[in-house]
Amino acid sequence: MGIGKVIKNRNERLMNIRIVCCADIHGDFSTFELLKDFVNNREESIDLIVCSGDLLLESFDNKEYQKFKAVSTALWQAKHSVWSNLLLGEFAHRIISRSQKSNKIHDMAKRYLELLEIASKRMRAQYKGFKEILGEIEPTVLIVPGNYDCHFMADYFEDEYIHLKTKTIKNLTFAGYGGANVVPSHIPEDLLVAYYEGQTTKGFISEPYSFLSSQRPDVAIVHAPPYGCCDVVGVGMNMISGGSSSGGHAGSVGIRAYIVEQNPNLVVSGHIHEAMGIEKLKDSYVINPGNLGRFYDRDYGTFMEVELDGDGKFSSAVLYRIDGQHGRIKVVEKFRKC
Repeated sequence: MGIGKVIKNRNERLMNIRIVCCADIHGDFSTFELLKDFVNNREESIDLIVCSGDLLLESFDNKEYQKFKAVSTALWQAKHSVWSNLLLGEFAHRIISRSQKSNKIHDMAKRYLELLEIASKRMRAQYKGFKEILGEIEPTVLIVPGNYDCHFMADYFEDEYIHLKTKTIKNLTFAGYGGANVVPSHIPEDLLVAYYEGQTTKGFISEPYSFLSSQRPDVAIVHAPPYGCCDVVGVGMNMISGGSSSGGHAGSVGIRAYIVEQNPNLVVSGHIHEAMGIEKLKDSYVINPGNLGRFYDRDYGTFMEVELDGDGKFSSAVLYRIDGQHGRIKVVEKFRKC
């Protein structure tokens, strides 16, 4: 390597890096457009936008969902007694291929596949629309999927998609692992991004732990926060599943183990909407920017701006809030290195 290249790389590393972090947009693309304008119009330029999952929210309208709920419940009960390891779509295809005669289970399988196609088309259209917005953004964008996102998401975000991938930006290595171990009931399981963590017959496995540990990035981008950091679900509410919750920690054990062992500079997460903030685990800073999308009973969204110093270490962060229909953006809290 020539001396000129060495000097260039050193200078790139010495410059501070500003990253805007958001998560859990959940179909509220109008709020993301406000974030886009905030980034594009700043005097101090932003180097990178990180979106840590859950771009989408809905796959059906209410009438379609009621049909899907009835059909999927009946099919799941039938599948569980025969081929419990199959996805519902796979099970439906087997039923149809083995019986050309119309009967109750055959008709349910056919209807399930029809609804699966409806959901797929609707979610693909939303990804296409979001990709058009990204075309108007000046900084680089990195995205991991959430537990509300689909496996075909990668088809629309080839440059931005970092799930099970690494990228080097300004001499810092970024690696991503999306998804979470919560499966929404209103999106067909066949479409969701697989998340491999939990107890098996061979013991506990964690793909996020294995992948991130093998890549050793400076910055890890995940959807699920590590267990014990930015992961407390509010008592009596659960914005993720739509049901109630008794509270408590809901993060990933594997991601926590990775952080404790590897000490990455920064971990950007999401998933637990009400657990926004910054926490330190050993020497690593874990952030959860909260939900950018405004939906259900919330008329505001939040995001963070994080600054890393010339060595890629956490320096400071600002939590912003986008309020109401007018889209006013204001500072909520400032954080400093501790």
